[in-house]
Amino acid sequence: MWLDGLRGNWDKLNNFKFHLWWHFALYYLEREDFAKVLEFYDRKFWAEPTDDHIDIANAVSMLGRLEMRGVDVGNRWKDIGNICSRHVDDHLYVFHDVHYIWAITASGRINDVEKFMSSLNEIIDKNTTEGPIFKAVGLPLLEAIVAYIDKDFGKTVDLLLPVRYQIYKIGGSHAQRDVFAQLLIYAAIADGRCELARALVGERLERRPGSPLNWRWLGQALEGLKDAAGAVIAKNKAEKLIAA
Repeated sequence: MWLDGLRGNWDKLNNFKFHLWWHFALYYLEREDFAKVLEFYDRKFWAEPTDDHIDIANAVSMLGRLEMRGVDVGNRWKDIGNICSRHVDDHLYVFHDVHYIWAITASGRINDVEKFMSSLNEIIDKNTTEGPIFKAVGLPLLEAIVAYIDKDFGKTVDLLLPVRYQIYKIGGSHAQRDVFAQLLIYAAIADGRCELARALVGERLERRPGSPLNWRWLGQALEGLKDAAGAVIAKNKAEKLIAA
């Protein structure tokens, strides 16, 4: 992998080096080498917890991705939840907020979740650049994340599905925003809405047929649809891609 040959240059960079390590970890996540991903989390891009929003986004989105893969992340939510709880009243950008609320909720800080959502009502109607984005996209996205962590998967889908083509408005890169597309598929499968999940995964496979995750999800959707033969084919495809 070409990133492996470049990482020797990263130590002299500012904190953007942590984002590069995050991208590197995504490669191992795709290959389902979860131990390596956690190693990078602990020793590279979250080795020294910070209050920088980019570093927080790296950590939160990776823990979220891991948990959707069924990985036990231990108590890693605790320290990042403590940091994000300082930002319950910020509401400067939707992109920041969605990561803050994910960490705050996942770390079990229920009172801070309530404070966060209550103070959000004060910003969504303001005549600011982010106000309309908070109202149209941010609010349903934030509520969907809380619902997901509360295991209300039906509500998660109902909130995310209408805004999925508008999430680009919150900023961030395609790779960063993809966690929300993954969240929609995960919740759809968990809620038993496997026809929807199959359609969503089909869109992803059109763009990335070489992704083991997409084939894993297709297999899960097909299992839910009682297509055992198709599920086996999808699972085998994922295994072959990982082994290649």
